[in-house]
Amino acid sequence: MKKILSALLLLSILLVPRLSSAQQITYSEPEREDSRRTNFEIIGKINGNFLIFKNNNSASVVCIYDGNMKLVQRVPLAFMPDKYINVDFVAYPDYFYMIFEHQRRSVIHCTAVKLDGLAKPIGEPMELDTTQIGFAASNKIYTSIVSENKQRIMVFKINSKNPKSFLFTSFLYDSQLGLIDRHRIFLPMEERNELFTDFLLDNDGQLVFGKFLRSGSNDFVSRVSIVTKGPLADTFCVKKIGSADRILD
Repeated sequence: MKKILSALLLLSILLVPRLSSAQQITYSEPEREDSRRTNFEIIGKINGNFLIFKNNNSASVVCIYDGNMKLVQRVPLAFMPDKYINVDFVAYPDYFYMIFEHQRRSVIHCTAVKLDGLAKPIGEPMELDTTQIGFAASNKIYTSIVSENKQRIMVFKINSKNPKSFLFTSFLYDSQLGLIDRHRIFLPMEERNELFTDFLLDNDGQLVFGKFLRSGSNDFVSRVSIVTKGPLADTFCVKKIGSADRILD
């Protein structure tokens, strides 16, 4: 019995430093304007503060929190339309880009705005591209991706009207949103039920993604190809990495 008590005492002594250095979780208090319908996106940590994008009905704001998640400032975004389709962010240590798409009449606009750490615009909003459509869009058309070192940003859209050949329109930018490359490239689709993996961008600006086919009642992946596009390339490079006797998942 004494041995058991000694062991428990020793264990408690060893656990005290671990418990005293446990991770602390800090969270923000809900605001009066927040509701179940509030849409929010985490922008990142800029100039020591945490920036959160929020949208309530037609009002879009950036909430700035300090290190203890206390609200410092709530900044309305006057340039944002009442309705938007999608919004993405690329954050740097002292500024960030806001890339959003919205519809005016029959045209989808993809727009970028540079903002500082207090969510104040730096310069005017810049229109990156437009797409003519004949209906009210609810799903996003444009996709934004960024390289790991954040020196390359790509915005692209995919036209899939022809199920046998998808049209990619890509725009490659540097960290100041200077246009490096723009291309329209067709990608052959061998099967109607071929799908894409996530899209990635390397530090040189090379686009990389997977194209795969699911087949059979068990929904296994039966064929996979790696698709790449170099920073200035005008064609896709497609390499098959799995087929026939291989079962992939």
